[in-house]
Amino acid sequence: MNTFQKVLNQLSKAQKLQHKTELTTQKVELGIVDDLNKILKPSEELIKQIKSLDNDINQLDKSSKSNSKNIAKLKQEVQKQEDKVFKLEREFRTSSNELERTKKQFDSAVFQQKQYVSDIDKKNSKQDPLIKEAKKNIATFDKLIDEAEKMAQELGVKIPTGSFSKMRDRLRKVI
Repeated sequence: MNTFQKVLNQLSKAQKLQHKTELTTQKVELGIVDDLNKILKPSEELIKQIKSLDNDINQLDKSSKSNSKNIAKLKQEVQKQEDKVFKLEREFRTSSNELERTKKQFDSAVFQQKQYVSDIDKKNSKQDPLIKEAKKNIATFDKLIDEAEKMAQELGVKIPTGSFSKMRDRLRKVI
């Protein structure tokens, strides 16, 4: 073959190779377009989802800010109620202590009263025979003073019965 023929062959080969390269490039470009088309729809769905989530996030952020304000108010209310409870607990403890103290005083006073009643009963039982004896003495004074005055009248003398009468009167006052 001659050189011209070789050049022609090579030119023909180069044209075929160039045509082949162009076809390959077009195939690659078509493949890339197909690949791009494949991710186009999912990307649109991603955009929708991201926008939806972004809206949700914005709504939640607003709700969170509103809730934060509410939390601050509720925290103050909780503190106020805790203070009230602590105050009431303190008052309850104070009242409970006062109740215990008063109960002890009451029990002591009741015990003391029982002691007084018991002592009174003991004294009364000791006093009863004495009163009985005093009444007997009064009756005896009355009888003897009357007899003495009758005798004194019969005899025409004065018998001093004044001290006996005073003692009788004192005994009457005592009983």
